[in-house]
Amino acid sequence: MKPIIKPDLIIASIGISLIFALAGDLTLYAVLPAVAVTEGIHLANIGLLLSANRFIRFISNPVVGFLLNSRRRKNFLVGGLLLGAMTTLLYQYYNSFWLFLTGRILWGVAFSLSYITAYSMVMDITESHRRGHGSGLLQTYYLIGLAVTPFVGALLNNWFGFQVTMLICSIFGFIGAIEAWIFVPETLPKMIPMDENQSQGLPIQINKPFDLLEVIKEIKKFEIISGNLIYGLTFFVGEGILLSTITYYFLFEYGATVNLGFILIPAATAGGIVLGLRAAASAIFAPLVGKASDNSSNRWAIIALGAMAGITGLIIIINIKSPLIFILGTIIFAINGAAIQSVIPAILIDSQLNGRASFVLGMMATSADIGLALAPMVSYAILEDYSISTLYYGGVFILAVSLCFAVNATIRTKLRNKRNLANGLHS
Repeated sequence: MKPIIKPDLIIASIGISLIFALAGDLTLYAVLPAVAVTEGIHLANIGLLLSANRFIRFISNPVVGFLLNSRRRKNFLVGGLLLGAMTTLLYQYYNSFWLFLTGRILWGVAFSLSYITAYSMVMDITESHRRGHGSGLLQTYYLIGLAVTPFVGALLNNWFGFQVTMLICSIFGFIGAIEAWIFVPETLPKMIPMDENQSQGLPIQINKPFDLLEVIKEIKKFEIISGNLIYGLTFFVGEGILLSTITYYFLFEYGATVNLGFILIPAATAGGIVLGLRAAASAIFAPLVGKASDNSSNRWAIIALGAMAGITGLIIIINIKSPLIFILGTIIFAINGAAIQSVIPAILIDSQLNGRASFVLGMMATSADIGLALAPMVSYAILEDYSISTLYYGGVFILAVSLCFAVNATIRTKLRNKRNLANGLHS
């Protein structure tokens, strides 16, 4: 008899492979603006290079999500990790714009394969009342990657230079692929051994032909519209604006080096530290808010609280220059990303009764990528004429819009729950 495989162990194996895979991409956000200053790369080209991988995912995300329905997951995951490791090698050639751009496009396809498959695998093995926890746990590993790799990448760049750093990051990617191949089992329902209680409430994947009318009906669902909109706006601000401009923020506010009083550090290293701190805070908060949503009758309330935290944290970042208060603002801002990335997937899967869980996750990833693709280009275009503070206040406004949609969804869900309860009592 095969041993029962625990979901948390599978999620850990998937998450560790993602940490290694993210090394090259996340290092770029910490060091490319600084490299561009010394190499004379135009700001507009930075935005394009940081956005190209997101634009291609407009196509690759829904395709991967559609293909994953009822198909074995492991080959998609390992294939995406291998492709990502190989494309990172192309980042060494930053003097060749088109070769660099090709690498970014191929990385976008690789990310679609690995990230959507990872989420699908988590939803395969988690029960309905633990989806927030499972999603949050995966995000914890993903965010550990966000915390560690920009900082480590910035240090490697300072020690060895950009090209050697990208080679090392590629090696990390290959290690992640090998780890997934060895330790991650196939998770398609009924493909892994699990007890009867564990199998209850799992989203069933059904291989259906493409039906345009059914897809349109799916997109028009209230949960789908609100969830994807909030998800996209959140990524536009947190993973788009802040991630791609934080090093520029330090260059603009402090110059090439940041004086912490007891030590001088390069702006790229400061950017990596802040990105790492935000991701580390999100990694701590993600499973907590995910579990809180599992215990709540209205997951949207957690989303609204997360949006409020994001607004508060970003306002502190803009206005307070004190290092300690700046750190506090970064931690508060991190709650927003943790809440949205942990709870929205659970909300979307909760809405599925038709076996298209992977397709919905592909839509979710595309919503994030719309924000991620547009944000760096828009940000650096704005910075041509306006200050970094003006750009960040624009982020505050966007999060306020997200909050409005979250509050509306909270109220609508609360009213619907009351109606369902009343109907149940009358019946």
